[in-house]
Amino acid sequence: MTDSILINGAYWPYSGYQEVVFTLDGDSLITVPSVWISEGFWQVSLGFVTNPASHELCATINGLECCMTVIVCSECNPRIGFVGAYNISAPTMNYFPNSTFTLDGDNFAPYETLSIWLDREGTQGTLLGTNFIIQPNGRFEVELKLPGNATYGPHYITAVTQPSQFGEYPDVAYGTLYVVQFMPF
Repeated sequence: MTDSILINGAYWPYSGYQEVVFTLDGDSLITVPSVWISEGFWQVSLGFVTNPASHELCATINGLECCMTVIVCSECNPRIGFVGAYNISAPTMNYFPNSTFTLDGDNFAPYETLSIWLDREGTQGTLLGTNFIIQPNGRFEVELKLPGNATYGPHYITAVTQPSQFGEYPDVAYGTLYVVQFMPF
């Protein structure tokens, strides 16, 4: 299976062009000779062939190595995340009432129409947005706004598609956000 992944590096103690060496499961994957690092942040898009499993992907710059687990699946379920600093998605996030936030998702059926709900249970809940179209690669990214009357505590986000063909089941993914009164900085 051929995969493509966008890698974001953050808080590296370097600036300027640097060589980045990538390994996958301990084997050499690729060396990118000239990656621009701005105030410790960088981005590289990698394409590679792998098999469905959990893999360890490592990046090394000047002897400093950082590794992460990358999950590759053959039949992935749709999933959503909350986009935070530096365009890094997280499965949960804290927000104030009336906040604007960005939600992204992947592994959805291409070109289907998507609706996003807050605290949906059956047909009840608050519709945050609708008529978003899934991109050809199965991904989406939308900006939404929490209601000003959102209560403090956990809230559940549901992303659900309207299947384009009769007899298909909708793609559904869930996430949790927390409405808070204060956040540490």
